[in-house]
Amino acid sequence: MATSHLSDDYELHELFVGGEGLQRGGVDVFGTLLHEVTHGVAVTRAIKDTSRQGRWHNERYRALGEELGLALAHHPKLGWSVTSVPDLTQQQYSEVLDELALALVAYRRREPNRRGGRTSSNNGLSAACTCGRKIRVSRTTLAAGPIYCGTCGGEFVTEGEPEGLNSVQIEFTDLSSR
Repeated sequence: MATSHLSDDYELHELFVGGEGLQRGGVDVFGTLLHEVTHGVAVTRAIKDTSRQGRWHNERYRALGEELGLALAHHPKLGWSVTSVPDLTQQQYSEVLDELALALVAYRRREPNRRGGRTSSNNGLSAACTCGRKIRVSRTTLAAGPIYCGTCGGEFVTEGEPEGLNSVQIEFTDLSSR
């Protein structure tokens, strides 16, 4: 992720590659760095290479990326953002890639759940109606009684559970006759 910070005299650009990104290996990390270097070249040359808050990578970005040795593919929502390091570029930077591979000996792994905390989420159960509408609902709300669809009148039932587990049998006793 690249960000910039403003000071009184200049704009300072910074690049952060997280531990999860380092796990991808030397060539892919180098590809990420070259992707961001391409943006840096665009800034230096005063070339507008993106739009939509930096998400859409235009033809100018593609041309700069190719100039720096990247292979670029078009993404329907991000433009020329999908980059890779072709064999020729890997050969040109082989010494750098070898050093990078040696440096990437540690990366962040998923932390084990050491606290013994919650294993459930607040997302609730997914329930659907026969008309296709879906809702999320807590187990206790679902157990309190049937939930009916305001569109078709059908009952919302949880998905993937055998029939019978979705409904709660409630018996009403008329106490007024006693």
